[in-house]
Amino acid sequence: MAEARGDERQLQAIEELMDAMRRLEPLGVRFRDKVSQAELANEFTTAGVWAHPTWFTETSCITAMEAQAAGLRIVTSAIAALTETVGWQYGVLLEGDWLSPEYQAAFVNHVVEAMTAPEGEWGQTREKIKERAASDFGLDALADEWVTMMREEIVTAHLSPLVPYRARADFKRVDAVLGEEAA
Repeated sequence: MAEARGDERQLQAIEELMDAMRRLEPLGVRFRDKVSQAELANEFTTAGVWAHPTWFTETSCITAMEAQAAGLRIVTSAIAALTETVGWQYGVLLEGDWLSPEYQAAFVNHVVEAMTAPEGEWGQTREKIKERAASDFGLDALADEWVTMMREEIVTAHLSPLVPYRARADFKRVDAVLGEEAA
């Protein structure tokens, strides 16, 4: 993305990060480029931290959900949907410009802390993070959210004076299917 836009500042920052990651390889820190879902799942089960400094305004972040499903400690940017997907109580969300020296220093400090703190002394435990992911991001939670949203839309449309009379009869059939009567 930065290359396509010709953003020299971001390209330089990315190259510096890549150099830093290469220097950390002897310590067990590995950068992985694009991988399959199976490889990603395997990597997550062996990892301890998901470090994701970003400027990208996610509408949702599936990778953050997957990291939580694996119980990973998360350090990322407080931007867009990451504040909701990760949640302030389930990870470290850093505010500010990800390219600033202050942000980068704080990010590194939080990642090191997440990597070295004993279980129970850094945010939520792995099990609590997994439980949260299962309850908030599983198919049952998604289905419940969609059913609630659809019911609200049906009730709103049912009560609308702009809905023709014939459509209101159709809503009664929908109400019967849903097992509820719209107010």
